[in-house]
Order: sequence, then structure tokens, then C-alpha cells
Amino acid sequence: MKNLLAIIVICLLIISCSKGDKNFLDLKEYSFDKTNSQLMFQDDEEVSVMTSAEENPSVKIENRTYEIGKVIRVRAIDEFTIEVANFAPINIENAIITANIEGINSQIQLIKINKINAHSIQEIKYSFIGESTDFKTINNEIIDLSKFKESGIPPAEITFDFIGDTEIITKLKSLAILNWKIRYFDFGKKYPNDKYKDAITPKDIRRLTGLMINFAYTLVSDGFKQEFLEEYLFDNDGVVYTLEEKEAIYQRILDKEYFSIGVLAPDSGYVGWASIGGNGWCLSEWQIYSYPRMTSNNNYAQFASHELGHNLGYIHGSNLTAMHQIDRVQTGIMPLSKRISVALFEANDYPINIDNYYMKDDFSGYSTSKKANKFELGTCPSN
Repeated sequence: MKNLLAIIVICLLIISCSKGDKNFLDLKEYSFDKTNSQLMFQDDEEVSVMTSAEENPSVKIENRTYEIGKVIRVRAIDEFTIEVANFAPINIENAIITANIEGINSQIQLIKINKINAHSIQEIKYSFIGESTDFKTINNEIIDLSKFKESGIPPAEITFDFIGDTEIITKLKSLAILNWKIRYFDFGKKYPNDKYKDAITPKDIRRLTGLMINFAYTLVSDGFKQEFLEEYLFDNDGVVYTLEEKEAIYQRILDKEYFSIGVLAPDSGYVGWASIGGNGWCLSEWQIYSYPRMTSNNNYAQFASHELGHNLGYIHGSNLTAMHQIDRVQTGIMPLSKRISVALFEANDYPINIDNYYMKDDFSGYSTSKKANKFELGTCPSN
């Protein structure tokens, strides 16, 4: 009898401890797929929804603008509702959405996303409104959000991020050191001429979402910064940069505030265009079509970095834009970006590739006759 009582007591203690265990709480789980969410950048979506109204708007996050380091974008719609969107053209699994709430010192694990389809977007209610108000912090401490059950949380008092330990999430989170905000702009509508594509399309933007992720990954990948600091780099007047100056330039790359991204006309003769010292940034259709099948002779990253150099204020006299041969060796950001990107491509290390991209038809049916322009670097305007 005593043994039976002892067993009962032990069982009760185990149950009691389990209920108080930090790991006892389960996150509210969601899956966002075609059955319960909408898709962005689809062929029937209005251009006005997909693009920014102005080339140089404020940098607040709105509509289809997102941060390159937060391709799973979560934002508060009102006190009780949040919007979850995946700006990557690939499915993402096992992501945890975290929240920082004003007045609470700990970062909270808000929900778990078992899967969110490429370019999916959906609104949901905070789970604490009608369900448990206990949440774990990222340090597995328990936080009670019951005080928000009736009032909700003002949108200005909460921010979000995502975490996870899958390979793809680890790669996407490596972009968080970049400050970039990405927005798409219909240059052809505002500046009708033979340089820009007449109208940017959903397919253009779908492909650009992957291209910008891969380009950003090139710049933050292992080896790029070290090679950048070792590269022979000089300014518009040919003055060679010191190590300290190159470190400052690399930081300027990371801190670039935003890009207004567009597409050039197929027969413009330009492979890329960028506003010098500004935020306008375009590549040719051929580049955004071919980047997942990159080869050593067709390398989007070298042209993307060329245009980035213009955005930083450099003209073709500097090898932070155009390649310059020194002692029979090509120097500058273009050959550096090419070396790094080829290595990433050959190692199949890029976050976005032809195998995981969700609409493979986006990379078929393009006329190869249009690629003749891809190596012709245009002179960039000063605006």
C-alpha cells in the first residue's frame, strides 16, 4: 500500500512539474497555402498594387515593400489583426514569428508557421484574443499577454521578425545585416522612352524577388567582405582607397536605405541602369530571366554590383562600377562579385535556384536573340 501511495505521489509531482515546465506551452501553428491565403505578384494583380507610387517615396513599409532581411514580413493591420507575407519565390517551412511589444523587455515567440507558400499573404487575428494568453520568450520564459486580450496592441507598439533553424531560413536570416528596403517601380510609365520596359509585369517582379535575395546573399556571403577589403579599389578620380576607407564603403553597402527597382526594355542596349547617388536600379529582362542558370559568361551579379556602385555615387572612372585592368588583371567590384557568385552557384549555395523557385515557367520561353545586349553597359544618368 505504501508503495502504491509513493507511486501516486511521484506521478502527481511529475504532472505538476510538467504543467509548470517552460517547454510545456505549445505555439499556435499555421500553414499558409493556396487553400487559405492569397498570392502576391500574380498575373492578374494590378501594377499599382505591386509597385510604389513614387520613385523616391518615404521608406515606410507599405503594400509590396519589404526589408531584404525580413522576407517573411509581418505587420500589424490594427490592434487585433496582423498580416503575414512571404516575399521569397520559394516555400518556407518551420519559421517562428517573434514580436517585440512596447513595455515588454523580452522578445516573444508569437506563432509558428509550419509552411508558408511562395508569395503568400494572409491576415490573421492575434491568438491571445480568444485562446491562451501565455507565450514563451525566445529564452523560454513565460509571458502573460492577458492585458491585451480586450484592448489589443496598437500597431505602433509592436514589431515583428522571424527565426528558424532550417538551412533556407539560416540563409535568409544572414541578409539581416543589410538595411535594404525593396520596392518595385514602373519606370516605363513615369519616364516613357526606349530605355525602360513599357510596363513592368508580375512575372518581372516575381523573378526580381529571387534575384535580389541572391544578389544580397552574394554580398553577405563568406569571403565577399574579405575579398572586398583586399581588392584594389579607387574612386572616381583614380585615388586608391585605404583599408579603413574600404571598410567604410562596405558598411555603406550594408546601410543602403532602399532600392526602387525596375526593368529595362529588351532592345534598349543597356544591361543595367542606376541613378548615381540615388535609389533607382534596373536590370535588363535578360538578366532577370537568366540568373538561376548563371554561367561564367552570363553573370547577373557583376552587373548588379555595377549598378550598386552607381547608387553609391561612383561613375565609370571608378572600379567600384566598371572593371579596370591593372597590370593585366581586371579589378573592381564587378570581377569580385563575379568570382563570389560563380563559386556560390557552382556549390549550389544560393537561397533561390531553378529547383526551388515555385513558378518554373517564369524561366522559359524567352527569346535568346535578346541576350545580345547583355554585355553593353550603358552610361548612367546623373539624376
